[in-house]
Amino acid sequence: MIDRSSPRVVGAVTGFVVGGLVWAGLDLLGIWSALKFDFLVGALAIAVIVGAIAGLWLTSRRVLWTFAALIVLALVLVSFTPIAPALAHPLVRADSTSSGKLDAVVILSGGITGDNAMDSQTLDRLLKGLEVQRESAGSALVISRETFTRGGRVISDSADQARVLALTGVTAPVLYIDSASSTRDEALRVKRLPASRAWKRIALVTSPLHTRRACAVFERVGFTVTCIPAESRERTIKNAESTGERLGVFQGWLYEFAGTTRYRMKGWI
Repeated sequence: MIDRSSPRVVGAVTGFVVGGLVWAGLDLLGIWSALKFDFLVGALAIAVIVGAIAGLWLTSRRVLWTFAALIVLALVLVSFTPIAPALAHPLVRADSTSSGKLDAVVILSGGITGDNAMDSQTLDRLLKGLEVQRESAGSALVISRETFTRGGRVISDSADQARVLALTGVTAPVLYIDSASSTRDEALRVKRLPASRAWKRIALVTSPLHTRRACAVFERVGFTVTCIPAESRERTIKNAESTGERLGVFQGWLYEFAGTTRYRMKGWI
């Protein structure tokens, strides 16, 4: 029979709980998203098991508590100071559209919901791209759209995009790239479009924190790029003052920092 008052049992239970809290703290900071680790249940299981094991011994228990304290400190700094907006600001690249004639406006995808609709980032990008295209008479329109299969069901934002295009009365020629797996993949697919051979300058429209990396990727494959950040309805970027807003900005910065690091290591930017 297990003695519930045993220091080791108490330590294991405490470690189990602290391990779960560490997992939650890392999730709040955006670590799992930045690492592109989608198996969150698996990460939680590992965290609580490691925590329970660490809780069996005093030394490892202290290490676990120290790690948890550092996560709490990071959350406090990110949420209650302007450090996140300061980190995020250099990621935003906004070029002037008066730098030359635009041959095409390229709108990158930002995600899709399980209900066959664009998520907020994709809609933000599409609306901004349509605005830029309207101001650049004669430019082609290139839209990245997503289609994938989940549980035998095809999910696509094509119909949702078509509804928005119909509402805005777009008359420019529209070209599509489908289901790119990354920003690099989008750049290569746009480059392979026959029409792109005649393009001298394109406008690239994406979310603010994604602009610097995305435009560098397209420039790497040979395009001359005017970088256009879309308005962000998902998170406050310029005037993040509440704890939630600052935490959201930090999550976005960390995701882009990790993405930029990966792309540099692969030679894509």
